[in-house]
Amino acid sequence: MGVFTFLHYTPNEGSRILKRMTFVGICLLSGYMLGMLSTVYILMGPIITALVGLVSRLLFLLFDIDKPGDLFVILCSAVGASRPVSLSEIPELSLLFIFGVVLSLIMGYVALKIEGAPKQSLSFNLNLRERVRNDLRAMVDSVSYAITLFFASYINLAIGLDQKSWLIVSAAAILQGNTLLQMYGRNFQRIIGTSPV
Repeated sequence: MGVFTFLHYTPNEGSRILKRMTFVGICLLSGYMLGMLSTVYILMGPIITALVGLVSRLLFLLFDIDKPGDLFVILCSAVGASRPVSLSEIPELSLLFIFGVVLSLIMGYVALKIEGAPKQSLSFNLNLRERVRNDLRAMVDSVSYAITLFFASYINLAIGLDQKSWLIVSAAAILQGNTLLQMYGRNFQRIIGTSPV
């Protein structure tokens, strides 16, 4: 699953391609680990899902990381929560995930060399306060996204679906639309795509 990091490779990012991929890899790993931790106590799932949704959406909007964006962080969190794991298994599974992230970074570096991209800058400027002040809509969007994922998780528990249900990922995918009309279209596509024949 760490190989999802390579899907965020975009050659038009110039000198920040590897920095972007490293940031995405860290977010994916964090989502996966938090998803695994949520299996320890069943009621932690919706809270952790909302927290992962809030933080990932906010960071991906503030640092201008385009689609697929935070959807893969939610996907990794959902996969981490899909089966109960003991605390002793988490480090081993995390190392396998890290291997996928490192493999993606190596593939990204090779692709950079082949394409002749500019020299990469790996310095991070994490001035979140200034970024939030300049883009307040990102905070509102992230909070509404987290609330929707929180309720989707609790509905998932309330109607008796197990953790393997993709209700949360479907809700996250629908919310990837930029306008209400796009979200409505995605919702309709999901309903038609999952209806019994």
